[in-house]
Amino acid sequence: VELTKGIVRRWFTDDKGEAFCQPCFRPGTNILAYRKLPQSDLKLGAVYCFNRPATICIDDQVVSASRLARSPSWSPDGKFLCFLSADFATHDGPASLTMYDPKEERIQQIAAGLWGIVKFQHWADDTHLVLNELCRSTPTVSLISTKTKTRTIFRQSATAITAGAGYIILHRQRLSDPGDIVCAALHSSSEQDILVPIRSIGAVLGNYGKDAITEYWTAPEASTSQDSTILSIDNFEAILKLPSHTKERCPLIVMPHGGPHSATRAAYSVPTAFLNARGMASLEINYQGSIGFDSYDVLPGNISTRDVEDCVAATRLALEKFSSILDPDRVAVCGGSHGGFLSGHLAIQYPSIFKVCCMRNPVTNLLTMMSSDIPDWLFVEGLGNKWMTDPDFTFSSSLTMNALDDEALATLRRCSPITKAHTVSVPTLIALGLRDRRCPPSQGLEYFRALPEATPKILLTYPEDDHAIDRPWSTADHWIQIVMWLEKYLFNNNNTT
Repeated sequence: VELTKGIVRRWFTDDKGEAFCQPCFRPGTNILAYRKLPQSDLKLGAVYCFNRPATICIDDQVVSASRLARSPSWSPDGKFLCFLSADFATHDGPASLTMYDPKEERIQQIAAGLWGIVKFQHWADDTHLVLNELCRSTPTVSLISTKTKTRTIFRQSATAITAGAGYIILHRQRLSDPGDIVCAALHSSSEQDILVPIRSIGAVLGNYGKDAITEYWTAPEASTSQDSTILSIDNFEAILKLPSHTKERCPLIVMPHGGPHSATRAAYSVPTAFLNARGMASLEINYQGSIGFDSYDVLPGNISTRDVEDCVAATRLALEKFSSILDPDRVAVCGGSHGGFLSGHLAIQYPSIFKVCCMRNPVTNLLTMMSSDIPDWLFVEGLGNKWMTDPDFTFSSSLTMNALDDEALATLRRCSPITKAHTVSVPTLIALGLRDRRCPPSQGLEYFRALPEATPKILLTYPEDDHAIDRPWSTADHWIQIVMWLEKYLFNNNNTT
């Protein structure tokens, strides 16, 4: 779009079924860098699925060398093009920052082991790139120098909103309140002098739980089942938030995240603050397989065992470490997507621990997940092995259930909560977005219908919502319904105020 001339013209002609996205012009020129995705019947989402093959191009020239490339960004002076490179079969994994010098036609890797980078990078000046990444569970702002090829941590428990002219606008995050927006100078030596508050965002997000007691701790090394490989890995993490002013032991709500290759960030959360305000503690678990940790690749082929074991280990440690605050007889589990999958397994395998279950758009039957928009998920996560070493297969027309032998089909069935749904005894709530293409609503409906007649259960459906159930009315309603369900069975009353 040429704004001064009012001209709109097509830059590329798509005659091969390819897709073009993330365009950026080289400053002061009409030279365009962009991300090119080859033709594929599987068009995975751009936000959560970083395993879709793609290249970075400048005009018609491919400049990336890795199988997975994304997020091109020119330096302000136009001398370099930086982008993210990776090669993994899971939906997310570690990425490297790559720099291309168009003058020398040379590619260099600047930094490796970057986690959780979703949005485009920001440039603080001509030689400093600002990245929002995840270091274990902690949101971290890092500075990458294209001149010295070094990577330094600029701030932790923060997210960069934008940058330029030697300044970075940050959202400082805390566990107990929404935090604030500040301006930081890139080259100042005194952190106290450079943080200038712009405004508090507490009034925007609400101050539920602002005075809550919070703990941030590391869970022990996870146990492994007999069929799993024993790895020397760092401990996984869990985030425990406790309600303030509690006079007696309170319920604990265990909240495994979805993905499974994502993570819960150690930051303020409206849902957990709501739970805290209602007198319940929350435990968000970054089990092995979560991004930000070196153990992300141990989970494929081990879902329903290793991730479940990690959640149980973290729950038991929380109950032991905070025995004077947490009531072991009032523990519930609440999760969405893969977290819903884990919620089902925890309620089935450990009903003596988890007394109430809430599932949001859960995976319940891997054998019927081919109708998902990410069918590769069930092959990689359910089976692992060759599906990890041949990731291109997951984007081919051969990706059908006919590719699996009887042993593989039996494995997927064993992984599925639906096989034991008839044994569920704990009160179960299921919330479904009826426009969900990631975990089709049939997953939750099948599970709900398989629950015993005597088991207390409730089904919430949101006709206009997809996987996230994030329309404002739906978000409010389903979390209020969840809290009412938890209060009914954990507080032994019918309080619905």
